[in-house]
Amino acid sequence: MSKKKAGTLSTEQKDSIILETVRTDGWGLISEMAQARINGIKQQLETSQFNDLKEISFLQGELKGLQTVLNYGNNRLEKILRERVKK
Repeated sequence: MSKKKAGTLSTEQKDSIILETVRTDGWGLISEMAQARINGIKQQLETSQFNDLKEISFLQGELKGLQTVLNYGNNRLEKILRERVKK
């Protein structure tokens, strides 16, 4: 498929792209790496002493960003599959 801006794609086209993406080995690798980083950040937040609240904010922002990406892919996949079962 040619590269198009997300705003120009139909819902079905977006769903198809997401479905293709989350089923690849590449997505699996990205998910594993992101989850490992999430676990590392949580460990760091639980065990480290911080002198500057900016450090905590930075780690929390990174954690939220990683979780948002993973949740988006997983939630969209579940929604797409539920909708296909209904049809």
